[in-house]
Amino acid sequence: MKLIVSVDTEEDNAWDGRYQPSGQTVRNVSCLDLLQSLCDAHDVPPVYLVNNPIIEDDDACRWLSKQLDRGTCEVGAHLHPWCGPPHFRESYDSGSSFLCNLTRDEQFAKLAHLTDRIRQRLGLSPRSFRAGRYGLDHVGASLLFDLGYRIDSSVLPFRSCGDGGPDFSDAPWRHYHPHAESLTRAANSSGPSLLEIPVSVGYARAPFERSHRRWVDVRTPPWTAMRLPGLLHRAGIAKQIKATPEQENTSDICRLADQYLHQDADYFVILLHSSSLLVGGSPYSATASERDGLLDTLAAVLTHCVNRGITGATFSDAASEILDPQI
Repeated sequence: MKLIVSVDTEEDNAWDGRYQPSGQTVRNVSCLDLLQSLCDAHDVPPVYLVNNPIIEDDDACRWLSKQLDRGTCEVGAHLHPWCGPPHFRESYDSGSSFLCNLTRDEQFAKLAHLTDRIRQRLGLSPRSFRAGRYGLDHVGASLLFDLGYRIDSSVLPFRSCGDGGPDFSDAPWRHYHPHAESLTRAANSSGPSLLEIPVSVGYARAPFERSHRRWVDVRTPPWTAMRLPGLLHRAGIAKQIKATPEQENTSDICRLADQYLHQDADYFVILLHSSSLLVGGSPYSATASERDGLLDTLAAVLTHCVNRGITGATFSDAASEILDPQI
């Protein structure tokens, strides 16, 4: 199994629900060394998925270029529609903050613009992508492939985004080729197409599919009134875990990694946001103690994975292993 550390590299504090088209700051760029040093120490190259405010910042581009020259990371793309030109509306709300809720022409224009700016600013053609708020569907997936992308990691298995966003409750949790008409369904063939490597989400007990059925069942009456969901979660019987140090503790993420390994998964994808590296930059790092705790959790998870023989990789590595022989 390969370990992929993916970083949604974006503006500071993108969590206030205002969805502003401009005026973002990217002070968190000054903290990226903290993450890079941690990953270097474990020989795990992070994937920085950059959005428009990042790629337009000179300091960010200088820092990313330095890491690319060292060969210690990958740079992909990450689109926030509300601050990703061109703009077809004066303001954005929760619904229009999801790329999948825009028209095909709007999606293409925004994806093409970000892709071109990454090429111009860093001299590379990005191959990996994640949509802001996980807001991708089959339309966006098709556009990404046409623009030269080979890997997407927007799917959040076993979860629904809510707020008018996509529902990934029934999506595969292993990597797969999406169906042409549904991002959450695997295609019957594996010809040249985008490869989906979802963010790693699963359960404390395997098989995940059975645990997910329990998790869904207990969230309906009368079980909710009996507080059964909380009881089963604490007992680990219906405990859902997302591979992020922003929301989970070391023990749970390591347990999830072990379950992925036990079920012969090929990739384990950890997610975090660059804004969480800046104290006060996200809800997950409101204080220095919280930020340091997040980094400590990530360090412990990386150590656990390396000790299990799980080696670091990038999305481009996955593309080379799986896709390139077919193209």
